[in-house]
Amino acid sequence: MIKKLIFIAVMILALGALVLILFILNKVPAADTAAQAPAAERKYIVDFESGGEGGSPLVSVRVENSGGGYTVLANVQGPIVPGEDSAPKPVLLGWEEFSADTYLLNRVLNVSSRIEERGVAAEMPENLGAFGLDTPGAAVHIRPVRGEEVTILVGNPAPDRINRYVMKQGGTVVYLAYGSGMDLFDKSPLDFLDKTISPAAVQNEYQENLFAEVVLGGSVRQGEELSVRRFKVDPSESKMRILPNTLRMLKPIQANLNMDKASKAFAGLFGLSAARIAGRIENPDDLADWGLDKPYSTAAVTGIEGEGNFSLRVSAPTAEGNVYIQREGLNLVFEMPASSITWLTTTWFDIMDRIMVLPFIDHVAEVDVISREKTVNFRLSGEGDNLKVMAGETEVDESNFRKYYQTLLLAMYDELSPEQEKPKTKPVLEIVYRYRDGRPGDRVTFWETNSRRCLSCLNGGRLYYTMSVYVDSVLADLERVLKGEKIVSYI
Repeated sequence: MIKKLIFIAVMILALGALVLILFILNKVPAADTAAQAPAAERKYIVDFESGGEGGSPLVSVRVENSGGGYTVLANVQGPIVPGEDSAPKPVLLGWEEFSADTYLLNRVLNVSSRIEERGVAAEMPENLGAFGLDTPGAAVHIRPVRGEEVTILVGNPAPDRINRYVMKQGGTVVYLAYGSGMDLFDKSPLDFLDKTISPAAVQNEYQENLFAEVVLGGSVRQGEELSVRRFKVDPSESKMRILPNTLRMLKPIQANLNMDKASKAFAGLFGLSAARIAGRIENPDDLADWGLDKPYSTAAVTGIEGEGNFSLRVSAPTAEGNVYIQREGLNLVFEMPASSITWLTTTWFDIMDRIMVLPFIDHVAEVDVISREKTVNFRLSGEGDNLKVMAGETEVDESNFRKYYQTLLLAMYDELSPEQEKPKTKPVLEIVYRYRDGRPGDRVTFWETNSRRCLSCLNGGRLYYTMSVYVDSVLADLERVLKGEKIVSYI
């Protein structure tokens, strides 16, 4: 028993000693092998960042290249405007009237102030042409705040497609420098300009409320300028026959719109951004170079409450499927795919509501349905469930007449009629609406043609085509209504 207790005591002491050793070892820090390894020393072809005191360490970067070159001025103090950032900003010299991409301008300055050496390609090479440095793609003149100006020559991409060959003007060593930075020196001034063409759409509850008026023109519309205006009316003003906060076409005819088609077309006026900037307009004669002196399509937008107005002119599509665009007041020509311009060829007929007339039944006092054989006059009184319909001295079943009335309202424009086609016969059908509030009535007229379409018009206006099957249905259902037979809706 005593031996057993002694053995247990020895084991406890041994275990305690082991725990103590592990605790001491954990307190001793492990050797930091990473800290002991010497850091790779970076080398720079140009380094003006050392000892900088805020702002860019450069005064300017002037680039000569095949695209005409450009100059970026650093630390330019613009006018101080209360509430706006007044910190110095880079400027694209000679292009101050345009909005430039500040991020890209700062990249040019940052890359130019410190160009890292990524290897030596050759020392005192006999053939600079092998590196594209006999006639370099770009000469970059870097002027620092302190020190002398340095010129860097930029040559061809290296075989690794990551780096490019560069050398200091007057130097004898060809270096490798990171290509994505050196590619900045291939750009033209146009590459630094903001490519936004039109302002972004304001987020409203109704898409159609993004503007007060839009006028579309240009040669593609063959002299039929399209004008659409937003109306904001009191719903109680029923004589207007338009809904509050809605759009209505005013030119070339006054008509309601297919809101789905109109919204899709007009939404494309906002937030336009170009694929590239094609050129600068120095004088009005330059417009002809881009097909913009006599534009293919135009858009003039009046913003809500007079804010956000802008006008655009667009060329005809090129063989590549692109168009040139100019925004009034901005002397730049933008280029983008014609397919991106939703309103480019939109005509008034494309967005017009194809339903010829749509009077609410409770606003109608009388409806005449006139065929070649007879005229039937329906008189309506009462409203809602109390609607009463009389045809002469005979009362017509109210629910059956409502179905017939739905058919009457489905008179639709199918296609524009050629101007030379005129009605040659007596109308095959006329539908006349007279209103309870005394406003002028509406007359829809149809004439037969040699095809399965009828010529049609509203109130003696422009001629359209309507499918003959509609006229056939109206005339056939007229007899059923008068006989008290049940009918079904046309659609």
